[in-house]
Amino acid sequence: MSDMASQAPTPAATPAPAPALAVRGLELRRAVARPGGPDGAQSPASPPPVSPPLAGPPLVGPVDLTVERGQVVCLVGPSGCGKSLTCMALLDMLPDSVVRAAGRIRVNGQAVDGAPPERLRLLRGREAAYVLQNPASCFDPVFTIGAHFEETLAAHPSVVSANGTRPDWRAAALSALREVGFADADAILRHYPFQMSGACSSG
Repeated sequence: MSDMASQAPTPAATPAPAPALAVRGLELRRAVARPGGPDGAQSPASPPPVSPPLAGPPLVGPVDLTVERGQVVCLVGPSGCGKSLTCMALLDMLPDSVVRAAGRIRVNGQAVDGAPPERLRLLRGREAAYVLQNPASCFDPVFTIGAHFEETLAAHPSVVSANGTRPDWRAAALSALREVGFADADAILRHYPFQMSGACSSG
């Protein structure tokens, strides 16, 4: 019996889950416009060519970063050192004036580098999110909070029902607001961004 037990196959080890975020060798540089056409010549009769910008002076990096599931990681540094640009690069949201010159980025084990636009659209807001620290730069003051919810949920739909319709955005918005502690969630949807303050939960 002991010999048979010793020859029993050892169960395969369960592979460890991929990190929530893995960044290797990320380097960001200032974008430099290409002079003239593909051959460098400039013709006033023809429209400017559409081509990717050249990588100019370095701005950030190289950056190596790993965030395990359930882990909190802080980027600390003086103003202008590249913290925001680094975070924007993780979801391919860099401004036109900056290019990613090198590096690999994986979110939940899936590559962000070179991902098609549809894949990035599904990734943003569902598997990873970038929350801006300045509300003036992420909310349109002429639209209500409800309108912002509707736009976001339309761009990032959750599970589509069997008949092909999308979930009701209003019900999803009310559920999310109540989950984080807003008692009068319906009133919040009618607020404009400038009305959102520490006392906005009172309606």
